[in-house]
Amino acid sequence: MKKEIAITDLTRMQQGRVCIAGYDRERACIRPVIPFQGISQESLLQHNKAFIFPNAVVEFDFLRPDPQPPHTEDRVYDPASPRFIKILTEKQRRNVIQISLFNSVADIFEQPVLCDIGFSVMDGIGPRSLGTIRPVAIHEVLYEADEGKWDYRLGFYDTDDKYYRLKITDLTWHTIVTQSVMKSANPTTLPGN
Repeated sequence: MKKEIAITDLTRMQQGRVCIAGYDRERACIRPVIPFQGISQESLLQHNKAFIFPNAVVEFDFLRPDPQPPHTEDRVYDPASPRFIKILTEKQRRNVIQISLFNSVADIFEQPVLCDIGFSVMDGIGPRSLGTIRPVAIHEVLYEADEGKWDYRLGFYDTDDKYYRLKITDLTWHTIVTQSVMKSANPTTLPGN
């Protein structure tokens, strides 16, 4: 079934793979997936130009749902099907963010957020794996080079007054901050700090 989604998330996974997510016209969150092989970063390009990126509307031919809680948003798609439709207007971007907005991290997952070694949720349960929050306060932005790659983390408090220090896998964040850091005279601080 062909369906247009507004891309909200584009994240870096391992081995050159990416995760795509967005919302359809019915306000359902969808995470296009290709079982086993995953989505290569190169598949975001068409004629050497990005066509799948945040705030783009892209049509996919979805073959079947493939929910694996908490990743209930997963839908298998035909890898040859993605087609760029348009870029969202500023008003449309805000509307999509509002659709994905939750009060707290716990509200996104509707299950306990474990904090033993990092933060995580249990596999096999939960209504969703994706959502957006508006932090009450950002306490720290951390980054360091790790085996030739930058590792970014954000420390923040949510509306439940819970503190989280989470890895940032968003490709847009990585691109903008890495370029800024490389241009900075002091690569141990973010520009503006």
